[in-house]
Amino acid sequence: MKPLLILTLVCSSLFGAPTIDAAFARIYSFDFANGRALGREYSAQNDQDPLGPAVVAAADLFAELERLKLLTQEPGGGKAQGKPDPAVWERIQTSSRLAERRAQTLLSKDPDDPKALMALMLIHGLERDYLALVEKSYRQSWASAKLAQQYALRLTRTHPDLQDAWFTIGFSDYLVSSVPFFLKPFMKMEAAEGNRTEAIANLRKAAVGGRYLKGFAQLLLAQIYRKDKRKAESDQMLRRLAKDYPDNPIVSRGL
Repeated sequence: MKPLLILTLVCSSLFGAPTIDAAFARIYSFDFANGRALGREYSAQNDQDPLGPAVVAAADLFAELERLKLLTQEPGGGKAQGKPDPAVWERIQTSSRLAERRAQTLLSKDPDDPKALMALMLIHGLERDYLALVEKSYRQSWASAKLAQQYALRLTRTHPDLQDAWFTIGFSDYLVSSVPFFLKPFMKMEAAEGNRTEAIANLRKAAVGGRYLKGFAQLLLAQIYRKDKRKAESDQMLRRLAKDYPDNPIVSRGL
């Protein structure tokens, strides 16, 4: 661990509570262990907030994707290097179910609670990614993707200022655009028509104005642009990633 990071974590515990933003910042710096630790500490100190266990699940997912060399691959285009660790999926499920219970408690009091909707969008999106990228279980992944999309659409209607929802909406459109034409009648999703241009535009909204999914949007767009042979735009997105998360090793080592 870097000395500066150790000092940061010590000061956080002494002088201020850990935050969800700090946990995601460590995740997008590929410092998954400390992202997980900050998420767990936040969750313990805020035992009604569903975002705590949601960020812990995110740290576990990203760590596993990086271990399998899938994190910097274009969605659906990479092959895992190594075998999945079943314990990781168990941890993701445990954290996700805790987040879901907390979120449903909040929704029972306020059906438009932003933390609850955000957490539910996040955990179903994480499950979508694990099932598709790691397990290659596309049918189950599609069910999770549709749930994540539903919560993202609710967020845009009730809290249009929360730009993270556009990541899920853009990603959903991108997924539909990648489905073979003969399967599209069987793989429909609300408000996802498979418009690739619109998908990229919505991902850009999250990459610029997102809070929790900004880094993921930047990384995904860099991969999409690279696949489309739009090197200048891919490099631009990587520079944005490096500016927002200077500890991230992607720019120095390349995608």
